[in-house]
Amino acid sequence: MLYGIAGASFFYQAGNVPYEAQEVRAYGLLLHDLVSRLKQADEQSDKDTVGILQEIVQQCIGNKAVTIQRPTFSMLHERLT
Repeated sequence: MLYGIAGASFFYQAGNVPYEAQEVRAYGLLLHDLVSRLKQADEQSDKDTVGILQEIVQQCIGNKAVTIQRPTFSMLHERLT
């Protein structure tokens, strides 16, 4: 899969739901690709981490038609920290 950085310098105001939802989906696709390349998780903590990342992927890309249901980057940040 190829990834571009065409929008890397683009700023948008917080609360711009349609644009942020599109970017969250792109992040989910990237995260999906990265998670799929992880080696088999041996330790329980690794399995838990992979499980959380897979849940986040599903939240980001699961329902293409309903962008309003995607998490915001703020929500993802809270979940990952």
